[in-house]
Amino acid sequence: MSIRLTVLIAALASFSPRALAQTDDLECDDVPSRRPVYVTPAHMAVGATLGAPVRVRYTDGYFEDPTVGMSPEESIFLWRCAADDFLCTAGEPLSGTVQVIGNELIFRADAPFEPNTRYGGVALGADGDGLEFVFTTGTSFDSEAPSFTGIRSLASDRVGPSCEAPEGGYRIDVKVEPATDDGPGGDVEYLLYLTRGPEVEAPQLRSRQRNFSGEEIPMAFVIDPSEAVSPICVAVHAVDGVGRVTESPAECFDPIQGNFFEPLCSVSAAGAARSPWALPVVLACSVLCLIRVRRR
Repeated sequence: MSIRLTVLIAALASFSPRALAQTDDLECDDVPSRRPVYVTPAHMAVGATLGAPVRVRYTDGYFEDPTVGMSPEESIFLWRCAADDFLCTAGEPLSGTVQVIGNELIFRADAPFEPNTRYGGVALGADGDGLEFVFTTGTSFDSEAPSFTGIRSLASDRVGPSCEAPEGGYRIDVKVEPATDDGPGGDVEYLLYLTRGPEVEAPQLRSRQRNFSGEEIPMAFVIDPSEAVSPICVAVHAVDGVGRVTESPAECFDPIQGNFFEPLCSVSAAGAARSPWALPVVLACSVLCLIRVRRR
């Protein structure tokens, strides 16, 4: 073996996953704020459907935290905006029922919203200021689930250590076609599930994204190296403002093989592509192939 090739293989080995993980300690001990994150109908939404509930998503674990000291009923207030109050700072209060499902607080008014009317509200949290919002209704009820064709593309990239993946891993990038709905477009939310993998026993929610204008909706999550030892499958659900769901077909791919290379020469060991040394070995193999081609 030539000196150049020996040096090349040694350099490639230094980029193994284990070496990539040897970085300074991460500072991931910050305590997350206990607060509302976003609301549906979205702030300044126009055309909200008349029978839609008001849904407020809070930070993870908020309603299981015994130190919050605030009941769900004390956490949200809604009112009909006064006609001469452009900022909608006050108005006729609305009565309704409050329900908590997971990290979401759901307010259902006792009567449907009135058409072409502005409503305001505030959702309170244990930390910081409340989340204020204003929306305007349309003239109809939401009667159909979103029209949604699903995933447009899948890709993966090797990433270094982070708070989400302390040992590094693979970033899975998913792009989906925007959904259409008979309610406000901004009220559609996309839920990204990992449905198959070496550590998956039931679908795992890995990312969520609100709808916005554009040709595609980008979503992403990170998997640990142990989750990349076999092909994975993902699926996306589109959920409208009243909770109707349209599911996309699951899409599967290999996060390692499908990302780094198309092999230029075969590797006889079946597990080589999953080994921590797989990338250096295969790249060295590719170099050997190129050397042979040049000699020929």
